[in-house]
Amino acid sequence: MKQCETVPFWYWEHGLHDAKVLSICEKSCEPDWKAPLPVYNSLEIHLDSSGALYETDITTIKLLNYKWKSEPLNMADYPELWWEQDTLSCLPSGMFSLEIILQAPKKRRAVMQIEFACAELERKP
Repeated sequence: MKQCETVPFWYWEHGLHDAKVLSICEKSCEPDWKAPLPVYNSLEIHLDSSGALYETDITTIKLLNYKWKSEPLNMADYPELWWEQDTLSCLPSGMFSLEIILQAPKKRRAVMQIEFACAELERKP
């Protein structure tokens, strides 16, 4: 695993530190096998990034064709979560690896590790 030599166009390069995580949803999709990237699942991270230090307009991050490398995060265990930091790496397979460190109240932390093919962002208008 290595750091990406070029930053993918969809990456939140300036950071999401202090964005509030509203929900994390796993979705199955019916793939369009004619598409350049048939999507069979997605992990959607819904954010309130208005309080983030830099990227204050991101509302949703969709990780396409993902698989968990850590235990899936149960939001019920964390009534509030804030984005602390993340590390994006490129895998030899062409996939990406993302490690996200989230901060919870009372200095509790949660770490998510996910591999995925591509990402899509939704931003505020």
